[in-house]
Amino acid sequence: MYVIFILSFDPFGKDRMVYTVKARCLEEPEMDYDDGATTLFLYTRGTKGEQPEALRKLLNYLQETTRENAVTPELVRIQDIVEDKKEDPEIKEKYMDWEEYVERERNEVRDEAEKKIKKAEQRAEEAERRAEKAEQELREIKEELIRLRGKKSL
Repeated sequence: MYVIFILSFDPFGKDRMVYTVKARCLEEPEMDYDDGATTLFLYTRGTKGEQPEALRKLLNYLQETTRENAVTPELVRIQDIVEDKKEDPEIKEKYMDWEEYVERERNEVRDEAEKKIKKAEQRAEEAERRAEKAEQELREIKEELIRLRGKKSL
């Protein structure tokens, strides 16, 4: 069984095009364990590792799906399918719905962040007012102390 992730970011930070991960027993790492599962992480911008040119071209195409990057007959066929599907009214509608959903979510996150920032600013302003008031009270106490010390020496 294979699980394949195609990613535009490097999941492990090692700049590899392909990371192959197999399960192992954490308690007994030296114990052989093969459940047949293999997970592949394909980083579209990876540069390390000797990989077939066809895979490099595919990942480059997936990073930026354009006619110019469809440089093999297989990728041209995929590009034709992509362009055909983009013109399908049902898919266009679903894509539009998805764009609207993403925009709505983005706006909600931005609005929530703005509210949190505003509250934090208000708390900071209140703390500053309290600090200024405490400083003023401290000055007044010092002045009173000086005044009282002056009366005592008479």
